[in-house]
Amino acid sequence: MSELIKQVLHSLKHKKNLNILMVFTIAIGIALMTTMMTIAHQELKISLPDKSDNVHLIMLDNRELDAPVQEVYAMPRTTYKDVENIFSSNPGTLNLVRLWETRFIAEPEELTVRPMRLNASAVNNQLFDLMEMPFIYGNAWSLDDQKNSKAVIVIDKTVNDAFFGGANSVGKRILIEKKPMTIVGVMDISVHPKRFQNRNFSTRRNDQAFIPYTFALENNLNRVARIACPKNQTANNRLYRNNDVAGLKASECGFEVLWAEFKDKKQSDAFFTWLNAYAQKNKEMGRFFQDKIVYALSLSQMMAFYGDNDWTQTLAMLSYLLFAVCIVNTSGIMLAKFQSKAKLVSLYRALGATKNYIVKIHFFEVIIISFIGILLGLVLSKLGLHIMYEIARYQSDYLSDPKQLQALYSIDWNMIIRAASITTFSVIAAGIYPIWRISNLAPASQLRGA
Repeated sequence: MSELIKQVLHSLKHKKNLNILMVFTIAIGIALMTTMMTIAHQELKISLPDKSDNVHLIMLDNRELDAPVQEVYAMPRTTYKDVENIFSSNPGTLNLVRLWETRFIAEPEELTVRPMRLNASAVNNQLFDLMEMPFIYGNAWSLDDQKNSKAVIVIDKTVNDAFFGGANSVGKRILIEKKPMTIVGVMDISVHPKRFQNRNFSTRRNDQAFIPYTFALENNLNRVARIACPKNQTANNRLYRNNDVAGLKASECGFEVLWAEFKDKKQSDAFFTWLNAYAQKNKEMGRFFQDKIVYALSLSQMMAFYGDNDWTQTLAMLSYLLFAVCIVNTSGIMLAKFQSKAKLVSLYRALGATKNYIVKIHFFEVIIISFIGILLGLVLSKLGLHIMYEIARYQSDYLSDPKQLQALYSIDWNMIIRAASITTFSVIAAGIYPIWRISNLAPASQLRGA
């Protein structure tokens, strides 16, 4: 075995430039493939995979009769009165979540650090159960806090790190638009790389805080998402963003996102039977006009739509093709190198080396070259993902949440193992023909006249 290792090392010293070229060819191939495989995998990853088929976005189409045909994904948000009626008619039987986005300036009560502008959502406390939110400290606010519009807040780890240095801040207060809010929980929302809860699936930034929707309405926190109003109420759209909460509640303007989690088909069927009856009753009262009013999409269906990034998929396919080109080139370089050793191999054969011995030498040489190429490829993959991350940051004018975006451009070790396996198999397969050629040389044909 020691003699075999010596021969392998000696073989590696032959034509070093070709060895380096093979290593870089393999490295470039695996870097391209791994980078694009990782990005495609992260973008197509489903949020809440264990229950994505049971969590549904609920929508009621309250548009005018002459409204243009529209994709289900773009249906308007739900009105306050409809959400209230759905909640009051399904007390405790469903995990129902209501949500709308807001944005505000936050600062610690003791002004020791700079204020932060936070992206937040006004929600009911069932959201944390639906999202399976991991809490670092504390937990969600209570139902009593919600009913009484208490000034409580759940903040993300990034906010807690900035304001309190990562220490347990439960019970401490921060100021939201100069209003004191008591922290009841610190969460780590980075487990959700997409902001799916507000149905836009953004990878640029996620919620940094959650507050009770009752407090948000009572204190008239601004509503930053699109408010869908019928034609006869569009003039009030801007007013409803920052004022006239009473008018917004009574209007036909949709601004809330409504999610429902079903335990089984029986519960789902019962809910939609009730909801369709509710919609028909309100249609008779003149509130709805379309033939089909009730729409629902599961979280997995939403992900299939928003995760269908043609650009990413095209680049992923292109990376496979470029990887194949790199492997073919590696095979050609390998053949050229092995053929240049024809006389040396023939001399070994003439001195008694068997075909099996020659195959072993070159097989181990191929394994070592592929291993070095894979290691270098992983380094280049890391560099490639970092470059893609910086490009994405630049495209967002550096307004995106770095941690949120970093999750999409992080090395996925499952992808690395898969890519390394594919590369090893491909290089060995590419080396079969050159190894076969060199091991089947007739010694006499090479040594005649030498």
